Amino acid sequence: MKYFKPIIFIHVLYVVVLFSACDDRLNIENNPNITRVFLVGNALRGWTDYDKSPLAEPMLRTGDTVFQYKGNLSTGFLKINCDEIPDWDGNWFLPSKTDTVLNTGNKIKMSFSPDGDGGETGPKWQITESAQYIITLDKAAGTILCERTGDYIPIGTADFFSDMWLIVCLQYEPWSEPMIKTGDNWSITTDLKNGHYVKFYGESIKRTDWDTPYSLKWFCPLEDSEPALDGLFNTGTRMFKYGADNAFAWSINSDGVYTITLNPVTGMIDFKKN
Repeated sequence: MKYFKPIIFIHVLYVVVLFSACDDRLNIENNPNITRVFLVGNALRGWTDYDKSPLAEPMLRTGDTVFQYKGNLSTGFLKINCDEIPDWDGNWFLPSKTDTVLNTGNKIKMSFSPDGDGGETGPKWQITESAQYIITLDKAAGTILCERTGDYIPIGTADFFSDMWLIVCLQYEPWSEPMIKTGDNWSITTDLKNGHYVKFYGESIKRTDWDTPYSLKWFCPLEDSEPALDGLFNTGTRMFKYGADNAFAWSINSDGVYTITLNPVTGMIDFKKN
């Protein structure tokens, strides 16, 4: 019996070593199964899709181990999923410990998480300036690079809208006011107060609470709490981000009657205090 236990130990050790050698989670940079990579977060489209899954934007595969995204990013946060079908409990490329600024123009080492995205308090990639970027992810090197290529470009939408609503973000619920369509423009003249926050909503059903109905037809600012007006002036022309499910809204910093015109095609909104 005294010779039997060492034999068992050696056999178990062999199985562990063999399993470790085959477990791609322990050597993810060589994992041939990572063939798709997605950006998720409010710096792009938002966090959650209609079925509570990640609201994912695919990166283009440009090499055996390299993926890229080219386009607009707003201030906010990102996480990076690398499942075939994005899953909160799946595989993610994340910062190592805490929220990390991504748009530095330098390569940054990534950590691989096979056990999910870490939730709301987990580490995220931060975008500190709204602009055009190229993000290059190299899974073999375990690095990510985010380079600024130009100013944020206003992007409209070809989606059809039978109705449009100004949403005033009150403390516990949204207040919806209908807008009027003239050509491609939707406009409204209404009284707004200092401290109000507003955004816009393109569904036919009036918005009476934040949870239902689910929609991605939101028009939001590039930065949360962006002032609607330019300084002391009574006008402001703003780019919007369309299709996000985040809580970004424009801030109203002066009482008055406002005329607001939104053009879904050009990607622009005009605020005017009368």
